[in-house]
Amino acid sequence: MQAGAALIFFSYIGFDAVSTAAEETRNPKRDIPIGIIGSLLICTVIYVAVAAVLIGIMPWTELGVADPLPKALAFIHLDRAAGIVSFGAVVAFTAVLLVFQLGQPRIFFSMSRDGLLPKIFAAVHPQYRTPHVTTIWTGVFVAFFALFSPLDKIVELTNIGTLFAFVLVCMGVMILRHRDPHRPRPFKTPWIPLLPIWLVILWYLPREILHEDWGKRFEHTVVLLLSAAGVLFSIIGIYAWLKRRRVPEIVKTEFALAGIGSCVWLMAGLPALTWWRFAGWLAIGLTIYALYGSRHSRMADRVVQLPAHLNAVTPGAVVMAGVVWWAAPHPYSLIVPILILLGLSFYAFYATQRRNA
Repeated sequence: MQAGAALIFFSYIGFDAVSTAAEETRNPKRDIPIGIIGSLLICTVIYVAVAAVLIGIMPWTELGVADPLPKALAFIHLDRAAGIVSFGAVVAFTAVLLVFQLGQPRIFFSMSRDGLLPKIFAAVHPQYRTPHVTTIWTGVFVAFFALFSPLDKIVELTNIGTLFAFVLVCMGVMILRHRDPHRPRPFKTPWIPLLPIWLVILWYLPREILHEDWGKRFEHTVVLLLSAAGVLFSIIGIYAWLKRRRVPEIVKTEFALAGIGSCVWLMAGLPALTWWRFAGWLAIGLTIYALYGSRHSRMADRVVQLPAHLNAVTPGAVVMAGVVWWAAPHPYSLIVPILILLGLSFYAFYATQRRNA
């Protein structure tokens, strides 16, 4: 069930892309929450309704295919309807790709504007007023990998990346509510103590840890620690409410804490190889940030030049990581390149800090 939930999460990717268009809306304080929550609720109702109809048409054990809806219609001899649905699915896939192409280029555009990527990625089309450079490059990048990457592997890697991004967002919400409690927040969820849910988790999971492998034990330990923190938050908040005191802002972020726990649980349901691939992408991103983004960020006082020896070593290290990934046997084809890129990144951070000091 956990593995299935981690994979079906792909159906919910894209709702967050609405937030990337906040700068292009007339009233983002009102329109963005309505767009995200409204579309999420409507699609969830449709998903549940379609799933209920499908398992009523034919046994659920026969629906494990790429096109379950046309198969169910063909099962009851509605071949023409199955053809129409199949054509609609092709159109829907195109619409989904367009949504992805809407969000990612604007993320690169914002990163470039903040100095984390070269300035060319912040270019705006003079006529259409859209980030055309990042749109083109994102399309080329996606099309290149779509040529030879299996769909199931793309889905797994997309899921783990999006879930990790949601973990970071939840952590950011908790940190900002604590460090900047007076920041204007047009949209806030009410504080609702989740104490019953935390207690159920703390009662159930310890028994499961004794019968699982080390990977599951680590996953359940993380969820248990988050649940213990949730219990503490609930108790502090309820006590402050009973004493007519102000509930601390960090305590009001129980939903963010629950979001971290649910995302970690879903991530743990993905295959181990997906985790290694995800670690490789993180290593590549950290390398780009260490060699360029951290030195050109708008938050930096000045642009710090890399030492000459690091400029000379970097191309060779990157090429070596690529060669090892291509030539090494399967169990080690990702571990060694990740270690090379991480070592290069941390040394770049160290050299930059020394020069900055």
